[in-house]
Amino acid sequence: MCVLGDEHRPRDTKPIPRLQNALPRLAATPEVPDEIRHRALELATLAEDAGISSGRRPRGFAATCLYRASHEFGYGLSQQEVADSANTSTTIRAHRDGLLEVLEDRK
Repeated sequence: MCVLGDEHRPRDTKPIPRLQNALPRLAATPEVPDEIRHRALELATLAEDAGISSGRRPRGFAATCLYRASHEFGYGLSQQEVADSANTSTTIRAHRDGLLEVLEDRK
């Protein structure tokens, strides 16, 4: 089966990973409320639209979105908890600052 556009992509390349695909697994723990999951997806979309997630590891940036969303709702996941669940050593702080800039620019 050929999906529109596949005929232009070389057969040996993989699709570009998206933040939104990494988030469901990351936020699958029962203690993360749905409102935080939804907000993390919104943040991931904002980051992708702003181009600040390009060239970054999707799990690490998705972890940043989940971290930020948890703090917006007063849930307060720690950077270490989120990094551990994402199985990444990515510095969430660096991604967080870029995400905060995008949020500030939207105001």
